Amino acid sequence: LLDTGVDGAGDVLLNYSDKQAVISYSKISQGDNFTEIQGEQGRIRIEAVSLLKRMQFIANDGTVEELSQPFDEHFMRHEVSHFIAIANTGQLESPINTHQLSISVMAVLDKARQQLGVIYPADRL
Repeated sequence: LLDTGVDGAGDVLLNYSDKQAVISYSKISQGDNFTEIQGEQGRIRIEAVSLLKRMQFIANDGTVEELSQPFDEHFMRHEVSHFIAIANTGQLESPINTHQLSISVMAVLDKARQQLGVIYPADRL
């Protein structure tokens, strides 16, 4: 942890019944802003994952397949449209991003954060 108590960088190992995922992150280095998902047949490289600016599949033999779609400068438009559709139908949650999915993601993040020693004031309540 940094002197401020913030986790400036770290690694998280996630174990599943049939696979593992290793997540390395840093906010204190000057590396490229990309995400890479590696698999048995190759890897998917995503530049600026929050924006999905460019996405490629790079096969083990070096073949590159461009997966990108044209970049929309209003990159959150689909989220706003989905929210409006949900609100207009009176639904209380998205069938895509359910409350349970949010709870599950937060449980994983909380466990990783606690193992790293990052403690928020609300954790002491």
